[in-house]
Amino acid sequence: MANANKGSIVWNFLWESRNIITEHLSWQVRNGRMAKFWDDLWEGEKSLREMLEDQSWVNDVVNVMGDRVGQYFEGGLRGDMVRWKNIGIGSKGLFSKLEGILRSKTILVSEEEDTLFWCATKLGECSVKLGYEIQRYRLRDTVWLHKLCWNNGTLPKAGTFLWIALHDRVLTGS
Repeated sequence: MANANKGSIVWNFLWESRNIITEHLSWQVRNGRMAKFWDDLWEGEKSLREMLEDQSWVNDVVNVMGDRVGQYFEGGLRGDMVRWKNIGIGSKGLFSKLEGILRSKTILVSEEEDTLFWCATKLGECSVKLGYEIQRYRLRDTVWLHKLCWNNGTLPKAGTFLWIALHDRVLTGS
């Protein structure tokens, strides 16, 4: 969509909510052909690019070795722990930091494709209820909450109810 901010209040709310999905999706690496080594979240952590923060060194490594996780595997038998290739490019300090990060990852060699999972839960199951809860708690900390409830496009009755509901003040039995 070219201009996401020109829709209705509900559409804008849904458009902003898409970040919930992208922030809580992570790759479960198996054969390493799908997940990107530097840019994707894999095994439930931040991306390696964010952890290392030296973009020029990362770009040099990508130009030589590639961008998929599997391109950094050294090999091994099925079911064995992944052995990582030695990246002999540039800064030794960054390479040793990267080695430490990679040592903490437990990836087994497999022929199965990489899969995406919802890392907001331990079982990897995504639910609308959990997405709603995450968005609800996020809304409490945002400045634009009042814009959602109090504007010319919202009926005062609906805005008042939404404001009360988002602050857990709706008088109900449960």
